[in-house]
Parts: sequence; structure tokens; C-alpha cells
Amino acid sequence: MNKELSIIELDSISGGTSGQTRSDSKLLHKLGIIDEDFNDFELLFKWESSSAKVDSGWAKLGITCVTCYDFDNQYFYKGKPISWNKAQEMARMSAVKGPQIKH
Repeated sequence: MNKELSIIELDSISGGTSGQTRSDSKLLHKLGIIDEDFNDFELLFKWESSSAKVDSGWAKLGITCVTCYDFDNQYFYKGKPISWNKAQEMARMSAVKGPQIKH
């Protein structure tokens, strides 16, 4: 059985890096939770402010995210660790089920 992995999946397997935060920003922006998404250049030169906005977006969903530039981000729900995939699933479900997330 040969399963091809997406760039996002490969990035998470190979140790995260800023690519995971970039993907988070794209998802959270697409769902209307944060006002912008970030590219590699922005993350490289504006890491602190960009990653803080991603962490804040996750917090609006009740998920604590500790963004890391060189390692996998860490995600927590109600104080318990959750996987990156679980955090993304929860974000998508929040967007589907509502209520609207207030900025």
C-alpha cells in the first residue's frame, strides 16, 4: 500500500519548523479566525509578531498553541496535549458547527 504524503504531512514528520506555523496561519485565515496568513519570508523576519498572531488564533478556539521555529509546534486542549492533526480537525469542526468566533 503506497500512500503519498502532502507537503504539510511531510513537514510535520520531518520536524515541524516554521512551515507548520505557516500552514496554521493559512488554515486559521481561511476559517476567518485571524486576519492574515504568513509566508516564509514574513515568518523568518517577523517571527515573534507572526507566531503570536497564530497562537492567538488558536486561543480563540480554546486551543493553546506553542509555536516553535525549529521544532514541532505544541498543541493543548483543556491542558492536555493534542496532535497537530487533532488541532486542525477541531478548527475545521468549529468553523462548520459555529458559533461565530469573535475577533
